[in-house]
Amino acid sequence: MKHIIISNLLLFIYMLLPAQTLKQQVTQAMDQVRNDKYYNGSEEPFAKSIANESGALMDAIIPYMSDSIARVRLQTLDLIYLASRKSPDKKLRQTAVQYLVLGCGDKESGNAYRAGQYLPKYPKDDFNTTAKDSLAAYIKEQVSYLDNVLKLAGYLNLTKSMPDIRNIFILPHQTDKVKWAAHLALARMGDNTEIAYCIRVVQSKQMNNAIVYNLVPSLIYTRQKAVFDYLITILNSDEKNCNSSNPDNDSRIVCGYRVMEFLAPVIKDFPLQTIPGINQIKTNNYDAALETARKWFKEKGEKYEILNDNY
Repeated sequence: MKHIIISNLLLFIYMLLPAQTLKQQVTQAMDQVRNDKYYNGSEEPFAKSIANESGALMDAIIPYMSDSIARVRLQTLDLIYLASRKSPDKKLRQTAVQYLVLGCGDKESGNAYRAGQYLPKYPKDDFNTTAKDSLAAYIKEQVSYLDNVLKLAGYLNLTKSMPDIRNIFILPHQTDKVKWAAHLALARMGDNTEIAYCIRVVQSKQMNNAIVYNLVPSLIYTRQKAVFDYLITILNSDEKNCNSSNPDNDSRIVCGYRVMEFLAPVIKDFPLQTIPGINQIKTNNYDAALETARKWFKEKGEKYEILNDNY
């Protein structure tokens, strides 16, 4: 639904391109959003037409970040992301990130969630000092969807915020989801106690599909050697604790197949590649791929390298 609404607005702006300035087009389009009216269509024509005008688009849409209507602010976040996500202009991306971070503090929780979902897609050096300071302030303020903010802090290694993150554990009103994010963020920043805690949480549970899909990605996020060593033991295990992804196959399989898919994008020089956008190995033979992965880790021993640049 989110992408349909974005596409609708983008097509409307595209329809206005020949006759009006970009600022006028955005103004009219946002008025449509304010009136809760959208147009059907694809974002592709818009993307091609303003590929070289992303800076002008940013200038036109940023004022709507302070609009009194929540859905207008939400559409602004969407357009900021779309205007900047593939831009080669680092300064423009940094500006976009700064405003998306501002969105994490939006009083409308849905807007804060959307901003928090966009930000992990930007490289670390797109977060300037202002953006980092804002995230640190949000941790103190306990904003909506604090779990997203905490994991961004871990990703960006905001070590000065570690005391504030630890304080979350003693707040009785905080949810388990937020507290788990706090553990993960501290682990990402190298807190050995938290690294051990995150491993124990998963070790204490019976390995199955739910654990692999819900908790293994969290462990991957930490980018810590001890955590990855534990994941490699799951990769090497012959215990059949997981279900096949084939709905017509009721037989149990080893969980290593799924773990292999999560490990592949974050290990330097890993011998297997994943299909862009999804955690799926490029192979016609998953049994052979798993054996390749196991053999590669065995040969590497302790010398494999974890890629830490991305979220």
